[in-house]
Amino acid sequence: MTTDATTTAAAAARIRAARDAAGAAQAAFEQAIRDEVAADRITPSDVARALGTKNRQRVYAILGRGDDGAAPTNPPLRPVVYLRGAGRPDAVWTRVREAMWARGWTTISDRTSAWHLARGGTPVVLCDFSADLDHPSPAPGGGTWFGYDRYVVVGKVRAKYGDDGEAMLPRINGCEHPIRLGDDVDEHALARWVAEAFAD
Repeated sequence: MTTDATTTAAAAARIRAARDAAGAAQAAFEQAIRDEVAADRITPSDVARALGTKNRQRVYAILGRGDDGAAPTNPPLRPVVYLRGAGRPDAVWTRVREAMWARGWTTISDRTSAWHLARGGTPVVLCDFSADLDHPSPAPGGGTWFGYDRYVVVGKVRAKYGDDGEAMLPRINGCEHPIRLGDDVDEHALARWVAEAFAD
């Protein structure tokens, strides 16, 4: 089968429109349930029966309640990964971000935002894969070798003020991890180390 660019673009547009319509219909469906229950015109049990099921967990999820029908509670703060990758090309950044997103983590790259999130109690893990992270070593005949002892830094951070009032973001776990030579970054290894830092 062969398609031209115009045909493909039209098909893609139709698929996106159908997706958006389905999303809007789902949102309207859920809002109708919330509105009717909030107005005391129907109970969660009756909603479930109207949907042809005896299981109320789906209804409770739409209402933002627990499985037992309890009132909504403040959900836990979502973990955030603070990415640093100075000197890395966009393609590397994209791979790393998508590896984190695939595991359900929000990513940011602004230090001030990371500090405020950590200060507010959000779990924040630093993942620094900057190109210049290197332990220079002495070269034969004098001088220094660069680029032969590269590493990345991964670890949970906390927000604090220094003695001079500076906003600091020290690492409280994790470590430096050696990486291969060159510009290659294993985004899946980074994600594993981030998971370990969150779990510690």
